[in-house]
Amino acid sequence: MPKCPPHHWMIDSYNIGYCIKEGCNAVMDFNRLQGHESKLLGLKSLLNETEARAKRSAAAKKRWQDPEYRTRQSAAMRAAWQDPEYRARQKVTHVSLPGRHHKKEGT
Repeated sequence: MPKCPPHHWMIDSYNIGYCIKEGCNAVMDFNRLQGHESKLLGLKSLLNETEARAKRSAAAKKRWQDPEYRTRQSAAMRAAWQDPEYRARQKVTHVSLPGRHHKKEGT
């Protein structure tokens, strides 16, 4: 089977490529090629991100099963909440808007 020579593409305004070598009838739709590759790259990065997120979640769950780790984390949070600056930062960043949460029943 003869090997196809390297093509020299001339791309028109519709993103259709025609080989300009003498006697070559090769045509390629570059729109479809570019779209297909970008979809594959997006899918691969999404799969990698999902896989990494699952690994991090599993590692966190495993760490949290360790009683020593839980004790250290709880102590660190208790110490942090004793600091007035930390409490002020947390209150500012976790403001709930009136009427949006914790509605009382019957009002």
